[in-house]
Amino acid sequence: MARVDVGTYLVQRLTRSPSFPTLLGRIEVASFPVNMVHHDHACTWTFQRRHFSTRVQSAFLGIRGDKDAQLAAKNKNIDTAGIWHILPNTIQNSLQDSSKSRFINWLGHGVSRSKAAILQLLTPDEAEAIIHSMKVDKHHPGVMTAEQTAELYVGRLRTARHLIADRPLARCLFDRIRSCSVADEHCLSSSRPLLSLMAHGLQVVAVNERIRLVTTQEGGEHQKHADISEVSDDGLHISRLTFQCYLNPQSYKGGQFRLYPVDGRAPVDVDVHTGEAILFVQEDPELMHGGAPKGPGAAKCAIRGNLDVPLVS
Repeated sequence: MARVDVGTYLVQRLTRSPSFPTLLGRIEVASFPVNMVHHDHACTWTFQRRHFSTRVQSAFLGIRGDKDAQLAAKNKNIDTAGIWHILPNTIQNSLQDSSKSRFINWLGHGVSRSKAAILQLLTPDEAEAIIHSMKVDKHHPGVMTAEQTAELYVGRLRTARHLIADRPLARCLFDRIRSCSVADEHCLSSSRPLLSLMAHGLQVVAVNERIRLVTTQEGGEHQKHADISEVSDDGLHISRLTFQCYLNPQSYKGGQFRLYPVDGRAPVDVDVHTGEAILFVQEDPELMHGGAPKGPGAAKCAIRGNLDVPLVS
């Protein structure tokens, strides 16, 4: 097991301990040593505290309260049937064609190239079919109403979420992202896989089957935050990248991906077209973002998911 993987594993085990919040709250320094013995080997790990309090961490992630509690709350209601089975056969066949993705550009605006990109992930027909499969009825499995969402997320207004577990859809989306390539600036006849140029990209093994279908009504928005990195249920994987795909941005005003530049400049609203996605790293200060206020027009529809890497190798 690589040292970095051991470290990540130990951090996850430590932070899941019921006493960890109390321990961390009492620490007055930014890092602290932990002595550990495994069989006949002794070692000392130094754990660095990225956020000094639950309050600061919650503000960074745009959540209410503890991160683990928030993850448990938002993942407790899942539509395990997914939507693949209700998509038309023509759309299923189309989604299985991995060649339909296309790199558009790096996000820019001061964000490191390896941390955020824009790509064409879905065709307009695929986007429309997914919109028709999205649910907002509070009695439907996996649906978190706008009121419930506002209780978990700070500043997320008039936004409902339909959480599905859908392996066939996740596999198709992963194949699209994995197949996306970026032309070499110095030799246009050659290209490299987009993921090979992204932070954590070479370690990505899948799009997590838990996918969020998000519906935002007029007046809805989402305040500044960083996306949460999530450990899989089996403890074998952790998410490092998010994809946020816009299904109908031409059908409403506002609602753009709003980037908050790390240098403190004014927020930037990033315009995209139907089926385009922003792929970006999680829990990174360069990717503080939100959703701009949604104006008149149809409900804003988006699909969001995580890209997973091995937690322990």
